[in-house]
Amino acid sequence: IYPIQQYFSVIQMNLTLIIPFAIANLSEMLISLERIQNFLVMETKKQLESDREKHIQELQELQDGLAPLQEVLKGKQEAKNETVKKYSSFDKVKAIMQEINQHKDKNIPGEMQKLKEANEKVAEKQKQIAEDKEVLLKKIDELKDELSKQEIEKCEKEDVEINEKLSGINREMLTEKEPLITQHTKLFREKANVEGSLNEMKVH
Repeated sequence: IYPIQQYFSVIQMNLTLIIPFAIANLSEMLISLERIQNFLVMETKKQLESDREKHIQELQELQDGLAPLQEVLKGKQEAKNETVKKYSSFDKVKAIMQEINQHKDKNIPGEMQKLKEANEKVAEKQKQIAEDKEVLLKKIDELKDELSKQEIEKCEKEDVEINEKLSGINREMLTEKEPLITQHTKLFREKANVEGSLNEMKVH
């Protein structure tokens, strides 16, 4: 038992000597670590400050370069809006043209048929008018011929009557009947005028 007690006594004595030394070394190590840590913190802070200034400068450069880009973007957006308007207008025109074509396809054949029927009716009416005109002109010619015939017969009858009256009288009576001769001459002139007028009417 004694040797064991001696062994523990030696260990206790060694621990008494070693622990303060270890504590002192540990304190120095902690102080060194703290200094190193502070140094690293300061260096990191300096680097962060430098990086911050650099980033601020880069940000300012980006902001300065952003304004022209925004103007370009604004112009492109306006051009895009204008293009959209044009396409929108084109779509509206296209829709209107489609409606017009649908209207044509739907209504024009019927309208063309109505127009064709109307033209046929007009042609038939013109044909009827031409036939009626021909009949009327024929009747007019017949009336002209009849009037001419009656007028000539009347003049010839009057001429015969005058000749009969003049045939049995002597020269003294001829002097007394001068108005009758004048009437006879007038009748011949009227007869000639009537025949000339009738001939002109037949020509026309």
